[in-house]
Formats: sequence, structure tokens, C-alpha cells
Amino acid sequence: EPAAATEAVPPPRRAHHGWWPPPRLLKPGALFGEMAVFDRSERSTHAISNGGTTVLTISRAEFEILLDLNRELAYKVLWAVTRLLSTRLRSTNDSLRSFLAMSMF
Repeated sequence: EPAAATEAVPPPRRAHHGWWPPPRLLKPGALFGEMAVFDRSERSTHAISNGGTTVLTISRAEFEILLDLNRELAYKVLWAVTRLLSTRLRSTNDSLRSFLAMSMF
């Protein structure tokens, strides 16, 4: 289930050159695991709390009920997630572009 957290850190995976991806602090209201609602897969990340945390989770079934019962709210949520995913995709594209540019030397 996706979640919105007040403060959380995804647990890193160990790689030969250090932690990858590097841990990052999520800000209040941050989302993670949202793609699982849309593609019915497992979340690709997890989080651990480094302090008091409030987390809201929503399953795909619950989201579908929201779509039926409150279309105005569902519309706002879908647009917010669309903007979030677009921002993340642009960031990934920039990172790949930088990586490829550095690998040419």
C-alpha cells in the first residue's frame, strides 16, 4: 500500500561502493509506494522512522472506492500523483543524462 509520511527514511541497500540508493529524508506529506496502487505491483521502496511518524496508507481497493464516492477528491489526488511522478521522471532523466555524460570520459 502507498503511504504518506510525516518523517521517514527509506532503508538503503548495501552495494560494493556504499549505500545505494543513498538514504534520504522524506518531508512531511511525502508519498512513497504510490505506483503500487496503479500497476498492482509490490512497493519498490520501504521506509523506517527516525522519530515520531504518522503514516496514512491506502490500498488499491480503497482508492477505487474513493474514485466512485468522491470524484472531486479523487481528481485532485490523481493530479497530485501525476505531478509527483512527472517530477520524479524528470529527475531520473537528468540523473541518467549526467551519468551518461560522465561515462563518456
